[in-house]
Amino acid sequence: MGRVRVAKDGRIFFTSRDVQLPVTAADLPTTQTLFFIQPGNTATVSRAAPRSVEGAMGNQLQLFELSPDGAFVALPSDHGQVSVLDMAKGVVQRVQPIDDRPSGGGDGWTLQSAPAWRSATELTFVKPVKEGSQEREVVLHSMADGSEKVLSGSWADDARRGWLTPAP
Repeated sequence: MGRVRVAKDGRIFFTSRDVQLPVTAADLPTTQTLFFIQPGNTATVSRAAPRSVEGAMGNQLQLFELSPDGAFVALPSDHGQVSVLDMAKGVVQRVQPIDDRPSGGGDGWTLQSAPAWRSATELTFVKPVKEGSQEREVVLHSMADGSEKVLSGSWADDARRGWLTPAP
């Protein structure tokens, strides 16, 4: 399920386990890290974010999405939270802090939809109408001012039930 994305400036983004050789199977990390390769004569692999903010980035990094201008990276969590990494500042902002739905057993996978960029500063994602609600909406989040606009408010009931209502 890994993704590879290329920014307009040529940086190549991908996720992988951060492994320092030599390593044994017991030493392998269980989490992914977001990296990029800066093109050039001596292309090098670099972390996309400082280690100090990696814990705030979400746990489904393989579903990351790069903004069209390469300034931001949207990062989902398997419980529906969405964080955004500001590449210039090296900081992470959680733009969707509410759990999509509580994990009630099973595999705990509750991510309704991975975030998607609509423009360089506008991100769409699914979120609960309010905390604890099973009702969902699709919102357009502005990175410029933090505002949100509901996009799914006028959708037909069939579309809302079929796409925005989680399976029991």
